[in-house]
Parts: sequence; C-alpha cells; structure tokens
Amino acid sequence: MKTTLLKNRLLPQVLPNLKFLIRKFRVLFQLTISFISLTVAYPAENEEISLIAVGDITIGSDLTPTLKKSGVDIVFSEVSRLLQSADISVATLNTSISDRGEPKYGLGHKAFRAVPDLARGISNAGFDLISLTTPHLLDFGVDALEDTIQLLNNFQVKTVGAGLTEEEANKPAWFDVKTAQIAFLAYSHGRFFATQGEGFISRALHSSMIEKVERLSKRADLLIVMTHWGKPRQTREVTKRQQFFAHALVDAGADLVLCQRLHMLQGTEIYQGKPIVYSLADFVYGNYDKQYTRIITPKMTFCDGELKLIELIPVWVGNPEAKYQPKILNGELAKLALENYQVLCKELNTEMVIESSKGFIYPKPTKSHSKQDAFGIGDYVEKTRGDRSQKVIYLLDISSSMSRQNKLKLAVSALKDAVNMLKPDDQFNLITFDSDVHPYSKSMLAATPENLSAACQFLDQLQHGSGTNLSAAIEDGLKLTPSTLVVVSDGTPSRGIRNPDQICQMVRRWNMSQTRIMTIALGGDHSDDDVELLQQLASDHNGKMVLINIK
Repeated sequence: MKTTLLKNRLLPQVLPNLKFLIRKFRVLFQLTISFISLTVAYPAENEEISLIAVGDITIGSDLTPTLKKSGVDIVFSEVSRLLQSADISVATLNTSISDRGEPKYGLGHKAFRAVPDLARGISNAGFDLISLTTPHLLDFGVDALEDTIQLLNNFQVKTVGAGLTEEEANKPAWFDVKTAQIAFLAYSHGRFFATQGEGFISRALHSSMIEKVERLSKRADLLIVMTHWGKPRQTREVTKRQQFFAHALVDAGADLVLCQRLHMLQGTEIYQGKPIVYSLADFVYGNYDKQYTRIITPKMTFCDGELKLIELIPVWVGNPEAKYQPKILNGELAKLALENYQVLCKELNTEMVIESSKGFIYPKPTKSHSKQDAFGIGDYVEKTRGDRSQKVIYLLDISSSMSRQNKLKLAVSALKDAVNMLKPDDQFNLITFDSDVHPYSKSMLAATPENLSAACQFLDQLQHGSGTNLSAAIEDGLKLTPSTLVVVSDGTPSRGIRNPDQICQMVRRWNMSQTRIMTIALGGDHSDDDVELLQQLASDHNGKMVLINIK
C-alpha cells in the first residue's frame, strides 16, 4: 500500500524530469556525433607531428648483471625525456628479448639475447615502435623471436619487419596521431634471412617493396620506410646502391626513409623535399667499444604531411664508466659531433646549420611538392600562366547558405592556400559578395609576402551575409581586367540579375579583356540550374568548373 502511494505521488514528478533528461541526452549525443563527423571531414590545419629515430640497440648477456643490479631503466635514463618529447619514437633492435632458445651459429659466433625485462625498459624510455629487420634478431631462433614480439607488444610497443609468418613480417605498423594516420614499413637488405619454420624477416625485394609503398602512400597521411643494410663498410660513404633504393622509395610515395648499417654513421639527404637518413650508428651496443662515440639523433617535424624541420641532437655513447648508456652532449663535445655530421650531410648536398648545441636542417621547398589548395585553383592558375605573370581575382560568396556544412570555412582555407601559391611578380585581389559587393582593394595588389599575409588575415575574419548578387560581383571583378577570375559560390543568384541566360549574356559583354573564368560549385545540394550556370560561365570564357560535393 505504501509502495503504491509513493509510486503514485512520485511518478508525476519524475516523468517530466526523466523526459527532460532524455531530450538533453539526445541533443548531447547528436552534438557529439556532429563533432566527430566534423573532426573526420576537416582535419586540423597546420598540424605538426614529430618523430625521433635512433640507431641500433644491441644488448646481450654481457649486460645482464648490470640490468639485474640497476634495473633496465638505467640504459635509457639519460635520454628518456628526449624520446618522450616526440609523438613517435622509433629504434632498430639488433637482439632478441627472451630467456628461451639456443645459439644457432655455435660458440665461435657472437650471439645476442637480452633479458625479458628489457621490453619494459624500452617502453618506459618512450619508444613506440621497434624495427626488427636486424642481423642478430634470430641468433637464438624462433622461440626468442616470438618472445621479443610478444613482450614488446605487452608493453604497448609495436614491432615491424619480422614475424612468425611471412605475412606478419610484411605487415605495416599503423599509428593514429592527432588527426593523421601514420604507417611504417621495415625491410632488410642483409643476407641473414630465416628459412621456413624459423621466423621471417621482411626482405627488401625492389619490385614488391615499391609496389607496397605506392599502395600504402595513398592511404597514409605519412609513410615512413625503415631499412637495414646489415654489415658495415670500410668507408662512411653512402653507396650508389643505398641511394638508388632510398630514392626509389621516395619516388614511390615514402615521406621519410630511415636507413641503418651496422656501426656506421652516415649523413642525411633531402631528396624531392623528403628526408633520407642513411645510418645512425649504434645507440646502445652493450659494454663494447664503438666505432662512433659521438652520434646524432634526429627529431623530424612534419606539418600537414610535409617536412618542416629536422632538429639534430648530439648524443654521447662512449662513456667509459657506462658504455651502454647514451647521454645528450653539450658544450664543445656537442659542437664536435655536430661539425662531423655537418660534413656527412654536405657530402649529400644537404645544408645543415649549427646553433648552440644543436643542428638543424631546413628543407628547401620543391616545385613538385608545393602545397596545393583543396579546389585546385592554384594549380589551374599555374598551368594557364604561360610565360607571363598572372592577374588573379578571387570572388567569394559569403551568403547565409555558406554557413551550412562549414562551406565558408572550407572555401577560406582553399583560397588562402591558392593565394599563397602566387609568384612574386603576380597580382591579385579579393571580392566577397552577398546582397552587395565588397572588394578587398580598389586596385590589384602585388603578390608580396606582406600583401598575401594581410589578405589571409582578411579571409580569416569574414562573416556571413545574406543574399547572392553574383552578377554584380563578376561585373566589378572584370572591370579590373584580370587574366583569371575565380568564382566560388554555392547557390542560385537571389540579388541583381537572377536569370542564368541573362547573366551569361551580360558577362560576355563585360569581358572585353578575355579573362579566363574558373568556377567552383560548392556544396552537396546543388540544383541543376546552379551547376549549369557556373558550367556555362566557365565554358564561355575558356575556363574550368570544379564541383565540390560536401556530405
């Protein structure tokens, strides 16, 4: 009875609140989904991604007493902060991590196997990925290989380049960093391949390797290829064969090539705007003396898929009291390490500058890798310039309909990129239009860095208006006699001349200077009349129409 009365009293009070909460939840859910969709559709601009690479990590039983006494973190304790400063840190592991297996090559062969707890030390140091395409990986057989992969994966460190099957060995490793998808491949050029049943190391077979890079480059925002060349050479010179393979990888679509050769320190080359690091020597080589005790660790920064900067950090790996422990160099020893690496880079026609205790490589932009805008405007302007400078006017619709689907934001981004592709002897102007026409400047402007920067700031501050007076905007643009007029719009004219046939007739009359007209039809809800008008304008005036569908 009491339960029934309580239920009857509370139900009228609870139900409205419950319905209110349900409505709020639905709104929140829809907003969340919208946010996720926007994140996928519109990746962040000027997004920077950093990567640190180090050379071979070779640890064997000679270091086991030290690791058991001081703990595995002692190996990387002096460089862990550096490794953790990047979005991704990678290394090559020239040993197995296991307590299983027997030496495969007899007592006369130097074999390496590290204690299982080293996997935890590698993870704690900040490494995210380990390449396994190394000469000593299989010294203790397939059981040790299996443990190596499993132990590293257990500590959230990915592996690439080796596996218990050939398929596993050739799989790429993927990372989601910010809004970018980054893929890694690893290959071995050395002659230390396993036979069936002994595990597999990914082989650098030219045709299949290039085919895979070409395929993956279409999916990945950044594609990094790691290769190991095995035995050292008598000289530090980068061989023609090394360059041939590295260049082929870049030509196929690799954004970064990280090479390694046992014990060797070789320079960095910038090829087609992409970095190729030829060898980073030993980062850790147990308690053994090293050929190079002052080495370099590169930290590469990419912005929107293009190399922005390589920061070169000098590292000491020759401490006689702890030969296994890399340490960042400063002062005079840092300068000596950097000057040595500067010479190696110069041999590869790479300019490296030294500032304080660090080195820097600033890539020179290449024409073939210049940033393109999302609408192809800059490419069209470039292809139609001939041997003369361009006078370009950009007309941008800012009517209220451009607020839907982030169309104005997308258009502004594309126009900023297109404007920045102009050459110094070009001229430009911007005209926005809604029910009225709003010229950015009364006359054409030289494409100087200052004018381009100011124009981009103007675009960033645009607000939506109402109405679409397309005809008046085109008329005002043609009065300045540009060589190219670019029209970006999403809707049917609602102000000024509205009849499509009459607009086309008037534009033919106004275009006394035979300006090319490129039109961008923007949105996912075009009517046939919208598209036909913009298509006709482009066709009448020796131009091009681009249809941009936004879903």
